[in-house]
Amino acid sequence: MEHGDHPTVQAAAVAGGLVRDKNEKWLWGYTRSLGRCSVLEAELWQILDGLDLLWKHGYRNIVVESNNAAAVKLLMNEGNARQSIAVARRIRSILDRQ
Repeated sequence: MEHGDHPTVQAAAVAGGLVRDKNEKWLWGYTRSLGRCSVLEAELWQILDGLDLLWKHGYRNIVVESNNAAAVKLLMNEGNARQSIAVARRIRSILDRQ
């Protein structure tokens, strides 16, 4: 069973990711504890944290990759729940600045 099969199940979560340059060279990684949240929320926090770091370091041409179909759908404005998840709105506002 994949984690994304039950996006409403809540458990202790950690969000983290890595940042690579245009040549796919590793630049840095990041993590943080989220407490209890759904898999979808953890994925969205992971994306937001990465975008925040990149924006603060002056990067503007950003490509976000995710293997979470629900998160991708939500951020591509294809999900009805977009308005109810504040972190998704914050991500969208950063992406819209580019």
